Amino acid sequence: MKFAALFLAAFIAVNLRISAVRAADATPSPSDVSRLIAELGDTDYATRTRAFRRLKQLGKPALAALKEAGASPDPEIRQRAALLASRIEFPVVPGPAPGADDPGFARQLNPGPSVTISNLNGIKAIKINEAGRQISISESPEGIEMSVTGWLDGENVTENYKASSAVELERLNPEAFDLYDRYAAIPATRLIVGGQMNGNIVIHGGFAGNFVFGQPDALHALRQRLRQEMADKKIPADQQRQVLEQLTRIREAGLRVAAEGITVGNGAGNGAGNGVANGDRPPQQPQLELLRGADDLRRKVDELNLHVALDDALPPPPKSRLGMVITTTGNITVQSVLPGSRAERIGLKPGDVITKVAGQDITTAKSLRDAITAHENGIAIQVERIGTPVTLSESDAGPTTRPRN
Repeated sequence: MKFAALFLAAFIAVNLRISAVRAADATPSPSDVSRLIAELGDTDYATRTRAFRRLKQLGKPALAALKEAGASPDPEIRQRAALLASRIEFPVVPGPAPGADDPGFARQLNPGPSVTISNLNGIKAIKINEAGRQISISESPEGIEMSVTGWLDGENVTENYKASSAVELERLNPEAFDLYDRYAAIPATRLIVGGQMNGNIVIHGGFAGNFVFGQPDALHALRQRLRQEMADKKIPADQQRQVLEQLTRIREAGLRVAAEGITVGNGAGNGAGNGVANGDRPPQQPQLELLRGADDLRRKVDELNLHVALDDALPPPPKSRLGMVITTTGNITVQSVLPGSRAERIGLKPGDVITKVAGQDITTAKSLRDAITAHENGIAIQVERIGTPVTLSESDAGPTTRPRN
């Protein structure tokens, strides 16, 4: 009997605790929300803090009342309600651990992010431990899901973000998009988690060959420069959004190019796809989308009179590109030529190995790009065609074959 009584008492106590948890998690009544909002202006710090946390926990069910309280005559309630409404509608991204920006902390306790990358059943996932902050990014045909566990207002918290695409994520939460852009959107990450890999890899310290995870690439840096320039010039918000969304579309087209492993034009620029071509095929839609997207962005930047350097991050402008797909393994080889392009007019053909442009040795996509940009007209290009040196010129009717010495 004694054991049965103890068991019954324990059972009742457990159920009371479960009931209390369920009651706390239940959808609040309007009167409960009103009471909590009123407590935001309480003179007792503990009461204010408890009400703030509970309303944040309630989330969207409390959003309408919080927005209404943003017009409260009580300045304390008005300020805290507005802050809560903003954080519920557009969750702030938690930051790194306190002290993470101290050089000693960074050097001794956090030499670089630890990154786990996986591609399982078509779901690409990246988990990052960065300066005491955990970032999880999952991407599938259904969209992007992110969670960030870090520090906010002195507390360790987790915030979640969800969007159907990168463009939507940037529109909903630019700060969350910045993390996505740094870690998940760069071509090196996409190539690692592309169709070639099925499983997990772990990278400690954030280094993979010559690539450092989390280090902004040229497109990410361009985004920051454009944001700052547009803010300084007080460009209307809708026009700012159009520019940044266009840059995101360029990123996505560049990722598709990178996934196919090709370089567009005479070098597509950092972050827009460099690699080895797959097979002998004509240019596909992603390359054309990348070039058109870059041209559209240039026009928008000119219309807004923004003085931001673009060419380190984008494919060359039309007047400075040849219009071809190249491979960059070992040498610069023409893979295919865009119909009606400058490359076609010059006489370049698939299989040509480009050795010189205007007398300058060509060994990399960048050296090719620089040489083409410096010579917009009347350029002479030397190639090896099936083992035979050939000189091509825009001013000539056709190629000249030179005998070997």
